Amino acid sequence: MKKFLVILVAAIFMAGVANVSFAQVKHPKKAVAPTVEKTKGTIVSIDAAKKEIVVKDAKSGESKTFVVDEKVLATLAADQKVKITTKVGSNVAESVKVMKEEKAMKKK
Repeated sequence: MKKFLVILVAAIFMAGVANVSFAQVKHPKKAVAPTVEKTKGTIVSIDAAKKEIVVKDAKSGESKTFVVDEKVLATLAADQKVKITTKVGSNVAESVKVMKEEKAMKKK
C-alpha cells in the first residue's frame, strides 16, 4: 500500500512538472516601425528630365519631391490628386495612384 501511495504521489508530481514545462509564455507584442510612408496631395509640378514630381501634401501643406518611374510619369499631370507610397526615409515612389476627384474631396 505504501508503494502504491508513493508511486501515486510521484505520478501526480511528475504530471504537475510536465504541465509547467509545456506552458507557453506570452511575450508582449513589440511595436513594429512602419516600413512605408503614404502621402496624399496635389501634383504641383512635373520634371520629366529628372523623373521627379513635386506634390503639395494635403495634411501638412508642404511640398515634397518624389522620384517616379518614366512609365508612371507619362500618365501624370499637374493638379491631379495622388496617393504616393514610399519606403520610410526615401523619396523614390514605390507606387503612385491617381485619386478620383470625389474621393479626394471626401477624405479632407
